[in-house]
Amino acid sequence: MRRIILSFSKGLLIATLLSGCKPTIMLPDGNLLTGEEGDGTGDLSTSELPKASSLSWEQSSPTNESSLRARWNPSPAITVMRQLIQAFTDDHCGVAAGPKEELLSGATDSWSLDVSDGNSYTFQVTTEDHYGQSVVSECSSAIRVDQLAPAQASSLALVTPSSSPGNVATPEIRISGVASGDVVELHSDAACSSIAGESMCTISGLSGGRPFAANIRDTASAENASAPRP
Repeated sequence: MRRIILSFSKGLLIATLLSGCKPTIMLPDGNLLTGEEGDGTGDLSTSELPKASSLSWEQSSPTNESSLRARWNPSPAITVMRQLIQAFTDDHCGVAAGPKEELLSGATDSWSLDVSDGNSYTFQVTTEDHYGQSVVSECSSAIRVDQLAPAQASSLALVTPSSSPGNVATPEIRISGVASGDVVELHSDAACSSIAGESMCTISGLSGGRPFAANIRDTASAENASAPRP
């Protein structure tokens, strides 16, 4: 009986026993993993290669960050040779963002991607093994990048009292020019929520004799803030 070693990689001896014997993998601990008899390939090379799984983004969507972190569970197969990752600039893994990139090893489980404002991003991981098999993961969830600050409020005016300074404990302040999903933050020490159009809200807790300003925080997108409106 002759044993011919075909390759050596990552501590695995991949061997074929000739004369119709079973193909065998010698594991790093010395144990043998043997396939089925037949044409010399056996179950070791024809079994389905598991995909990378649980693809996700470290950041939540939407985000205003300029660099994203992709994460996944690598294929658990002991025969994995390498992984490649492909990023996409859409929500369904359709429009490639550049070429595939080979990852550091078959066990790599994260990767960074520099991104641009206004795009959605997804990714897939390709796993290849020593037998030449290749399998592509499912598409990741999509993440949207929104780095644009909302417009500054168009006006900020006292309603009650009608002029400043005043002695009203709960003044009414009219804020114009906000959009649906925007949150109005009043400073220096109070805040209120606002919805579309010209909005009215009542503010409490303002300190006497102190000025205030408002800025718009777009919570419908990625917490981007406008310039303050004094």
